Amino acid sequence: MSDPVEKEAGRLLPAASGTGPAADTVDVWWMDLGQFGPERQVAALSLLDPAERVRHAAFISEPARQQFLAGRTLVRTCLSRYGGMSPHEWRFRANRYGRPFVDERCGPSGLYFNLSHTEGMAVCAIAGFGEIGVDVERCDRHAAIEELGETVLAPAELAQLSALTGAERQERFYRFWTLKEAYLKARGIGLSLPMNDIRFDLSGMLPSVAFAGVVDDAAARWSFRMIAPGAGHMVAVAAAVQDAALTLRVFEAALP
Repeated sequence: MSDPVEKEAGRLLPAASGTGPAADTVDVWWMDLGQFGPERQVAALSLLDPAERVRHAAFISEPARQQFLAGRTLVRTCLSRYGGMSPHEWRFRANRYGRPFVDERCGPSGLYFNLSHTEGMAVCAIAGFGEIGVDVERCDRHAAIEELGETVLAPAELAQLSALTGAERQERFYRFWTLKEAYLKARGIGLSLPMNDIRFDLSGMLPSVAFAGVVDDAAARWSFRMIAPGAGHMVAVAAAVQDAALTLRVFEAALP
């Protein structure tokens, strides 16, 4: 993938009390879960609040438990680079669709995040504005394109896929999928909008979007970026910032 991105992997930002990224900037932090072994998981557990520990213990699947813990750890440690608080001090609330946000009663205002995780990777996007979304997927696993396509993809997107085969077809599907997920997460309204009313055009240097049906939104107010921070993974970012103004920075997060 050759989409342009300002990349500073490995460089860590200094903490700045009460200060988020600059206006129209989204910082994307990613964590390789291959390095998130048992010792680090034990240390990470100490950062969670009581409710998070209950949720962590409730997972039956060990991979799901690991992903949950890694995601919560990533959010807390990354927020602390901007908010001047220790990772264990953060408290969160959720909107009526379940999207979490910083509880301003115990944390700084004007600091927003969105989290995604999958097998092998967790990703957190942080910005000074609320309408941001991020999605990460493994793009080397088989997707049931025929089963999902009609409910997930717009007719024009399905037409593009029909002209492709093999790995190229698989990658294109995951591009559409992650972009749509990132957009829905940025809107903060769960899966209440039909994915096939959201259409992406990937023919330009940057993805662009168009809306139809029940999706009441203006395409001009959105920017989208795609990055590949690690082998086998694809990340999409959605931000309510005009393309010319958006700055995207990418960092590999240090593990606790």
